[in-house]
Amino acid sequence: MMENGKEHARLMSLTFSVANKFIDAQDLTQALSTFTPEEQSVLGILQIALAEVIRKPKLKDIVREWIKCNYDYWHNVVLKGLEEGKKVVYFYFTHSPEIYYALDLIPICAEYQPALASAVWTNGAEDGIDRIEAEGLPSHLCSAQKGTMGWLLMNKVPRPDIIVKPVGVCDPSNMAYQWMAEKTGAKFIVVDTPYSLDAHAFNYYLNEYKKMITKLEEAVGQKLDPERLRQVVECSNEAYEYFLENMELRKAVPCPDPSLSHLLSAGTMLTSVGRPEAIGYFKACRDVAKKNVERGVGVIPEGMEEIRTLWIYVPILFDFPFFDWIEEELGAIHLFDCLDWFFTQPIDTSSTDSIIRGLAERSFNWPMHRQSMGFADDWVNDFVWLAKEYKADCAIFAGHAACKHSWGINKLLSDALKKEAGIPSLRFEMDLADKRITSIADIKVKFAEFIKNVRERKKH
Repeated sequence: MMENGKEHARLMSLTFSVANKFIDAQDLTQALSTFTPEEQSVLGILQIALAEVIRKPKLKDIVREWIKCNYDYWHNVVLKGLEEGKKVVYFYFTHSPEIYYALDLIPICAEYQPALASAVWTNGAEDGIDRIEAEGLPSHLCSAQKGTMGWLLMNKVPRPDIIVKPVGVCDPSNMAYQWMAEKTGAKFIVVDTPYSLDAHAFNYYLNEYKKMITKLEEAVGQKLDPERLRQVVECSNEAYEYFLENMELRKAVPCPDPSLSHLLSAGTMLTSVGRPEAIGYFKACRDVAKKNVERGVGVIPEGMEEIRTLWIYVPILFDFPFFDWIEEELGAIHLFDCLDWFFTQPIDTSSTDSIIRGLAERSFNWPMHRQSMGFADDWVNDFVWLAKEYKADCAIFAGHAACKHSWGINKLLSDALKKEAGIPSLRFEMDLADKRITSIADIKVKFAEFIKNVRERKKH
């Protein structure tokens, strides 16, 4: 075990240091000759299939910038921040980290640690999941929280000084965050969440968000610096401008943006918005899509008919090469899912009040938070609109085993998509971050058969 729970961040920093050398090397052998002994030590835990996928021309420019974002985050924000004695804040994934950067905290999304591990390491967060289940936590709860909980017991991740949790969305997360606060002694800040999306509900949430800031200031022992806040948010605004432009470009047929880029974008929103590296990442996504639109090409192989899939809940995180496989083998594109469609706009930075209002509005409309905190109609309406706006050919419900609320709505949603957008849906069970629940081989069989049927259906 490492002092101060640095092991996870150190391994992630090395992972992306290795990836940075690998992305532009002619082959793995050439890259190996440049690795330090410490970098070589992580080779055994990496997903080699992913390493091959990210080097493909359609992804290379995007992934290069994503690697920079992650190396900067794990090395410069987390590791150096711990060495400098900065306070650690754990936060739930339904808001972005600008407010924490403005307060000079180390922001760590509790769900992102296991989620990213499952995407880049062979065994992901399985040791953390198994450790917390051995303590008696039920196996059917969320792997993206169980990983961090187990790693806290194993001293692999930094212990939080502060924990911020908007309530709602899912009951397991509410209890998991209380457990983490009790186990670590962290100051626990709760943000109450209303049950609708109307103006009255937002004003209530805005007031709760302001209370959160006051409690953060008390925990840190200093007031929020308005100029520092403005600088951070202006930086995040520039990144969002590129993201929103890319969202418009995704409407083109064929889709000009690789499936994997949007999955990488969701993680970048949780770690890097407010830092310059995020601007480079979202600009790269925009540039690739814009160039493809200008050339009139997509990302699936030439000559294949594109099938546009809309994922109405979460994606598969434990096997990112799956999304390259659906493009190359099936001619299918992942448009959006419930974690990477951001219903947001750049924030007015003319005053501190307008910035705080904008951040609260961004959080209020964050993916999954927006769809899951209230009436089923909100979720249904959002995805019916997306299906029509982005010309989806079918919907995919990859049912995360832990999310009981999503299983309660999937039939209502699939019926609405069939009736109002005229598209069929595929449903299957899996765990987004634990490959042991449903194997990728089983998922591929179901997916391939479904896409074959969708393609046949389009002919008639």
